[in-house]
Amino acid sequence: MDAEKERIQYIQVRHEQVGALAASADAKLTGRVQVCFGSAGSGATNLLTGLYDAREDHAPVVALIGQVPTTNMNYNYFQEFAENPMFEDVAVYNRTVMAAESLPYVVDKAVREAYKHKGVAVVAIPNNFGYV
Repeated sequence: MDAEKERIQYIQVRHEQVGALAASADAKLTGRVQVCFGSAGSGATNLLTGLYDAREDHAPVVALIGQVPTTNMNYNYFQEFAENPMFEDVAVYNRTVMAAESLPYVVDKAVREAYKHKGVAVVAIPNNFGYV
C-alpha cells in the first residue's frame, strides 16, 4: 500500500471545472485513471464539462462528488439534489455510497470500471462518511 501512496500526486486547482478538465487531459495523455472531485450541489455540476470531455475521448476518469449527510437526504437539505440522474449520460459507472463500510468497495469498483470501459466513473459520497 505504501508504494501506491507514493504514486499518488495531488494537484490543487481553484475550480472544479478546471480539475475535471485537467484530469481528463492527463488521462488522455497517460492512459492512467485520474481523479477529480467536487462538493455537493454546484461543485458537482461544475465537473460536467470536463467529464464529458473525458467521455468523448474515452479517458478513464473517476469523479468523487459530495452529497449531503445521509441523515439529511430527501429533506430538501441545502445543496441536495438528485446527482445520479445528472451523471447517468456521462458515466460508465454511477453510484451513491449508502454505507460507510461500502466506500472502499465502491471507489475500487469505480476505478476498475473507468479502466475497463475507458470512461468516466462517478461516486457520490455523503459528507458524514468522512467523520466515521
